[in-house]
Amino acid sequence: MALDKWPFCCYCEQPIVSPPALPSFNARFCKACKDGRKKATDYARWLVSQAIIDMVLLRPEKLQCIDCGAAAKLYEHRSYNKPLEVEPMCVSCNTLRGPAEWDKDKPVTLQSVLITQNTRERFSKKIR
Repeated sequence: MALDKWPFCCYCEQPIVSPPALPSFNARFCKACKDGRKKATDYARWLVSQAIIDMVLLRPEKLQCIDCGAAAKLYEHRSYNKPLEVEPMCVSCNTLRGPAEWDKDKPVTLQSVLITQNTRERFSKKIR
């Protein structure tokens, strides 16, 4: 797809000041939304890794891909605003599903994540 199809950010609808030379998924976002989405994805991945450490979630390698039944390699998010709503996936099925959604108007906080009290205490100690 040509970059002229995305002169505006797909989240905030602000003009994209300097789009990259090659079209990519990130070419559809302004810098502020791209940075916000990166923070949301990093935070969601961190929460999942902590949930695995705390044994709230099983390691994905011990599960099957929910789409094809092959051995799972990772947990897949459909929404970064719901960081612990994940599904075990193989890499190829994860690629086929495409990028997860992110709502910039709904920031993810520990209060919005439903986890056990023990895990919540551990997360809050690490964030402070």
